[in-house]
Amino acid sequence: MGSNPIRCSNKTLYRVSDQLLRSLAHLSSLRSLWLTVPLAVSAMAALVLGYESPYLQRSVKFPRFLPLVSVDANVKPTLMQRVCVYAFVLLPWLIAYESVVRLGIPGSALTTYTSFDNRVPVIQWTEAVYASTYLVVLLTPGLLQRQCALRRFATQALVAMVVVFPAFVLLPLVAPPRPFIATAPLGHLMQLERSLDSAAGAFPSFHVIWACIAASVLGSARGWKRYLWIAWASLVAISCVTTGMHSVLDVVSGIVVYVFIAKLQFLWLDYPKPSKL
Repeated sequence: MGSNPIRCSNKTLYRVSDQLLRSLAHLSSLRSLWLTVPLAVSAMAALVLGYESPYLQRSVKFPRFLPLVSVDANVKPTLMQRVCVYAFVLLPWLIAYESVVRLGIPGSALTTYTSFDNRVPVIQWTEAVYASTYLVVLLTPGLLQRQCALRRFATQALVAMVVVFPAFVLLPLVAPPRPFIATAPLGHLMQLERSLDSAAGAFPSFHVIWACIAASVLGSARGWKRYLWIAWASLVAISCVTTGMHSVLDVVSGIVVYVFIAKLQFLWLDYPKPSKL
């Protein structure tokens, strides 16, 4: 049993992990648990699945089930893989976002609105475009027909969460919804959405990031569908301003974040080249 990594608790990796968890325990507070707990859980998962995985596979013979890492371009995702994206990507995002909403707006917050934003009228019918993001993102894991596309959707969303949620807490930038008088059903829907949201989650715009991620995987194939999804994502970005939910700065920063995570292709394997299929 001398080679058993679980028994070798004096190894440097375990000592570092122990110190990390102890530090997180001392630093944690009710306002920071949403950040420290996922960090600790991620560190433990990386330790077990990365460092201990070879030993566990040899000794315990666990089934190899990695639903979010497949890069088989021509293989259709399984039902369990789709469910895992909902459970380990979309649900954690919802919990983290609601945590930001509960934290509220810090007292020293600065608005991202400019004089241009204040001159743009609130156009109530554009709420239909703005709200379509929720439906599209929710349906995307079920619509994708290739495992590599599902993996790209999941990994880009996870990286975006790592980048954006700390920004929500650390950057005192907000965009309070601009006032308007509801005169149509979509206007009342907009008011309902505002009552459930918070200006603390405005910069950068996760609405824009989600639209870009969904459009990139749903429109990955060449042809008219690609341009259709690009047009939809562009309209969503515009609607963020015309609904009075975001400033232009929020939208631009959301696009910048998406471009950043899309370029980090060393974090996930890109689509295999046709010659290698």
